[in-house]
Amino acid sequence: MDIPRTAVEVGVGAVPVLSLAAVAATFGRGPAFAVGFTTSIAAAWSLYEWLHQEIHVRCPTSAYARWATRHHLAHHFTEPRKNYGVTSPIWDVVFGTYVDVRKVRIPRAQAPRIPWLDRPEAAAILDVDAA
Repeated sequence: MDIPRTAVEVGVGAVPVLSLAAVAATFGRGPAFAVGFTTSIAAAWSLYEWLHQEIHVRCPTSAYARWATRHHLAHHFTEPRKNYGVTSPIWDVVFGTYVDVRKVRIPRAQAPRIPWLDRPEAAAILDVDAA
């Protein structure tokens, strides 16, 4: 979990996928459709990456942000084969990987990776192991 990532790192990972989507859409529906289709994928991907970044580097301030943070950090720290979704539990429910999480235990060695962990609001959703 080497977060935060830069926009360039995220963009480099997106280029092959977006390129493939653009080529496939061009052959399938034409260049005008391909531009709109690829732009939509890029916008959705950007929103997803932004939210993912926020979960790791900002203390949650809304009910949704607290849920998303618990849900996603549980994936990283307690249930790596569960809670894959970052923005929604829909696919986790469909594929049976959803776990409802009230608090996430963060290993002390990993605590420095969460810059907002020392804020009072963090105690409501995260615990840091003593070890």
